[in-house]
Amino acid sequence: MAPKAKPGANVMFLYLCLRSTNAEGTAPIDFGAVAAATGLNVAAARMRYSRLKKVLDAQMVDGKVNLTKVGLDEQQPGESSEAPSAAPSPAKPRGQKRKKTQKAAKNEDAVEDEE
Repeated sequence: MAPKAKPGANVMFLYLCLRSTNAEGTAPIDFGAVAAATGLNVAAARMRYSRLKKVLDAQMVDGKVNLTKVGLDEQQPGESSEAPSAAPSPAKPRGQKRKKTQKAAKNEDAVEDEE
């Protein structure tokens, strides 16, 4: 028997979208109900659905999908499926203050003298 796994956020969101339609699936998604159940506003719920749909549609080939290779919650939209490289990229040097040149120091002294 397979272990009971908790459904991820994307699965729960899709389930709420399905529950908001009628049993035949012919009615449009009630994003007002989805928004109320998730704590999102209606526009955010609609956008989240469209982005998730775009990711899922991209994984389908000829209307079929291999469920053994697809994980809705292991990889969020926009994340790379590649393993991180062994060597981290070199850190960018932090900005350092430049030393004052003699000319800049003279100009600063001249301004102080005028005051």
